[in-house]
Amino acid sequence: MLIVLAAAGCASQTTSSSAPPKLPPRIKGSTANHSPVEMPLNTKGRTIIPGQGIGGLRLGMRKAAALLILGRNGKEISYATELESYKQGGSNVNEELVFLLKFDTLVEFNRMDKKDGLPVYRAFFRKGRLVYLILSSYGGFTFPPDRFTLMGTAGFGPKSAIFLNLGAYRFKKMTGYGGDYYYLEKGIELITAGGRVRAIHLFPPVEPAAAHTLWENISPTAATP
Repeated sequence: MLIVLAAAGCASQTTSSSAPPKLPPRIKGSTANHSPVEMPLNTKGRTIIPGQGIGGLRLGMRKAAALLILGRNGKEISYATELESYKQGGSNVNEELVFLLKFDTLVEFNRMDKKDGLPVYRAFFRKGRLVYLILSSYGGFTFPPDRFTLMGTAGFGPKSAIFLNLGAYRFKKMTGYGGDYYYLEKGIELITAGGRVRAIHLFPPVEPAAAHTLWENISPTAATP
């Protein structure tokens, strides 16, 4: 299922100087609310699928099944602890996609687990279901850029090849990075640095109507790359 932003204006970047509107308590349409079908486990998979997952990890799967793939060397962090950490770091959680889409706990991994070989840095859960993934090529996640594929090309390779296949996006400038590229209707966000993709966020696709509201919260003063 989907979540919601306007398809019109997805090509880079609606701008707004006014404060973003308040979102309703929950964005309707998330796959986590629709009893998704469990997918077979496949720890060998290296394909990143926007809006779905990577390898055997699928958004909507039960937490226990996800941890069978990821292993249990991760650190569990509650919503309250993560919220406080963001506030102490000076971040506005009302502009953070993962907070807008909702979660109640997350599991953080500081290195690629030998069990799965997947570059999962953080896995977010709501009501016992996997609802959001952050894939990373930083720190303890070291591998060739083409080990994982996305849209038929190297998942962590040059951004130009990936962008050509993904199409229109929304952009937000990030201090210290090349930028944050949102494909809300496709269920993927790309963070770039040095001309290549360094981190990938996966989440349930957002329906066009809800996407506009989300974007006004995420980037009330959007920039063009």
